[in-house]
Amino acid sequence: MSKRRSTTPNTQTRLAGKASRSTRLRKLGKVAVWVIPGIVVPLLIYQLTSAEPDIRYVCDSGSALEPLDKKYDPATGTTQLYFRIFETFKNNSTKSGRIDKVEFTPLEINVRPTIEVTHIDKEELGWGEQRRVEVRFNITLTREMSDAMALGNKQMAVTMKAYDNTGKSLKLCNSDTPYSTTFNLSAQR
Repeated sequence: MSKRRSTTPNTQTRLAGKASRSTRLRKLGKVAVWVIPGIVVPLLIYQLTSAEPDIRYVCDSGSALEPLDKKYDPATGTTQLYFRIFETFKNNSTKSGRIDKVEFTPLEINVRPTIEVTHIDKEELGWGEQRRVEVRFNITLTREMSDAMALGNKQMAVTMKAYDNTGKSLKLCNSDTPYSTTFNLSAQR
């Protein structure tokens, strides 16, 4: 009596030259072992070595400029104006960053006050984080500048620009336009 070989569906599939499901999964696993690290490792190296923060001003968030104090020195005739401004920024990069430097520039040629930044909120902005950043500054006006502004009831226009911890100028919302904001300050005594 000869033994008869029984054929099951899996045996028939293998006999027809097709790999079983477990064999296909093993082959897929071997491919995944090489492909996934081949993608993940370069991205990780890029992130750790050359990624930079992408901090942007949040449009339509509204700037909040607050006068804090005003001091007039009759002996020298100078007026010191103290302000703080709140601006909202968002980091669109996976690399964290912070606002590191702020510059103020008067827009009028005949009024060149001394502007000094006294405080910048330098807390790190993480990936996708949005936060209001506080900047404090003071402006020193000479007697002539203060008198001209007070007598003419004029205001002084000042532009503020901000830079991140890599030295890059911050951008507006969803464009590559450099961020700057302009506001008017009065110097009445």
